[in-house]
Amino acid sequence: MRLVEQWRRALERARRGQLAVLRQPWHRPVPGGTVAPYLVKVLCADEGRLAAWGTRYGLPARGICHHGRIPHYDLWGPLAEQAWAELAPATLGDGAGASRPGAADGQETGRVAPSARSRLSGPPRPSPAPAPGPVTQPGQGGTRAMPLVPEPDAVVAVHRGPWHAGPIAARLVRAGWPGATALDDLWRHTFEIAPLRPEVARRLAHQAAARTGFATWRPYAGAASLLVAGSVTELGELAGRWLRQEPERPAGRALARALQSLPFTAAAMSRGDGPAALGVAGPVPLARQPLRVDFRGRSLVFGERTLIMGVLNVTPDSFSDGGRYNAPDRAVRRALEMVAEGADLIDVGAESANIAASKPELEEELARLMPVVERLVREVDVPISIDTYKAPVAEAALQAGAHIINDISGLHADPGLAAVCARYGAGVVVMHLQGHPRSLAREPRYDDVVLDIARYLQEGVARALAAGVRPEAIVVDPGIGVGKRTRHNLEILENLGAFRSLGYPVLLGASRTSVIGNVLETPIGDRLEGTLATTALAVVHGADMVRVHDVRANARVARMADALVRGWDEPADGWPFDAVTGHQRRPLRELGRLPAAEGEREPRTPGAGSSAARS
Repeated sequence: MRLVEQWRRALERARRGQLAVLRQPWHRPVPGGTVAPYLVKVLCADEGRLAAWGTRYGLPARGICHHGRIPHYDLWGPLAEQAWAELAPATLGDGAGASRPGAADGQETGRVAPSARSRLSGPPRPSPAPAPGPVTQPGQGGTRAMPLVPEPDAVVAVHRGPWHAGPIAARLVRAGWPGATALDDLWRHTFEIAPLRPEVARRLAHQAAARTGFATWRPYAGAASLLVAGSVTELGELAGRWLRQEPERPAGRALARALQSLPFTAAAMSRGDGPAALGVAGPVPLARQPLRVDFRGRSLVFGERTLIMGVLNVTPDSFSDGGRYNAPDRAVRRALEMVAEGADLIDVGAESANIAASKPELEEELARLMPVVERLVREVDVPISIDTYKAPVAEAALQAGAHIINDISGLHADPGLAAVCARYGAGVVVMHLQGHPRSLAREPRYDDVVLDIARYLQEGVARALAAGVRPEAIVVDPGIGVGKRTRHNLEILENLGAFRSLGYPVLLGASRTSVIGNVLETPIGDRLEGTLATTALAVVHGADMVRVHDVRANARVARMADALVRGWDEPADGWPFDAVTGHQRRPLRELGRLPAAEGEREPRTPGAGSSAARS
């Protein structure tokens, strides 16, 4: 039975005044040093009946939770398992749990051991994050231990510069110098590879220095990080050499994949050990030419220009515009406005990530979200993205026709979400945060903010791929403003191009965030200029998409920046203004409806005669 159907049955039963039970993924630390995989809710609209049930298990009536619309107990541990076994058959039907005669009707079934009574209702406060072990990385609630010998997919390589090399070569190609693609191989590109065993990093540094002339290593997160610089050809040969040696293979695979994020790498990596490195690493879905990706019947073109994701909050308390669009009519009207202003897709959220905002129960979140989604898929002709980290919410929205799931936790909060996205063929945005969506880290710590975030994102991507999500349907987002201090956010913006090394399109969501408020010392409603600056920077660093509140202004900045960075050809019917006299020659078009330039080829579709990644 699907999650949405389970919740529907349980809520219907609870509203009738009967006992019902729900179970949702939790994965939170609880007293005793363990992690509870599930949170079980026992619900009943008849609070007296619910209290009577709780009394049999030693649960006080004052432990009944009232956030949400139906009174309930929140349980974990052995008591949660017993409640599930008792009430699931009547809630969900035969076979849902271990049935006991009369249990669903509240008859006496015995008491639990005193040791279980300490796990009373009410979500526990997370225990303090454990002290960093030999190797740590950001995770829910702080740092978490990693094995000293990294798994192959745990090693990442990020491009540390120069990020301007590819655009310079591209501009020369547009100016009529096709041979300028070879220039990209003359620059010395710098990559950082981590985490590695110190002895492996030391050995690779000696090998790389002998081949390229520069390499060094440093301690990182209880392990080590390798910094190497060289031409694409030299680095490709190094990657191929390392792939033939077992201890070095993870570093070689990570470097080979990161090299493919650079433009014009095919020719440079066609010599020596480069082809072997490309073969083992496999293609990356990062678009080198315009690439059309289908999202459940609606498509986006990556690699042509910077896409605009319009923010639509249907919440009463979002940090920026809470309460403005929490009625379906207003929300749909705003979505239509954003499409006319240049939005390529709409991102709808029904729970705010703001620490001070309320955290709705599933029933309330769906009540906010579903009326809006059901109308948007009929009345708006761009893809609809759903901002959620919960599998039941995602499944309900995808059943209604949504196209993309934007998970603030990067597929870390709910283990079932990736499978839901894969089952429906949806796109996935994998975002970084430190902590949990309902309890963001208030004292965020990073060993290296760029490397730590890259590793977290790669782990989320691996979960999506393992569940069956299409590679070309994945986007990564470093998560500006979520579990980060201002200095962390500025470092992310400064190194935004590094996240393209993961091989997936990059989304930047810096609109109206606190980093802008802190630098400009402006309130939330007066951060447009700062947001526009981050949008222009995103274009320069090669981001594929920006998530913004003020669509018209940001779409115009992105279009102008794209013209400067990517180039912009004259439309088939000419420019609207005479460049000499300034006279208008034809009607102006809405920014969201500009036609393709003359001679522009139809964007590729994955699998149509080429791989998803081309250099």
